Amino acid sequence: MNKKEVKLLIEFINLKNKAIKTGKDSNELMLLFEKLNRNLNISK
Repeated sequence: MNKKEVKLLIEFINLKNKAIKTGKDSNELMLLFEKLNRNLNISK
């Protein structure tokens, strides 16, 4: 993993934790996760 990937992963985990705390729906999380995966695939 490069620094960009680690940063994105940390960002996603923070968003996930925030979503759990605030009770946001998982659809938003799935969209964020797909975006994260696309970014990781581009950077490879």
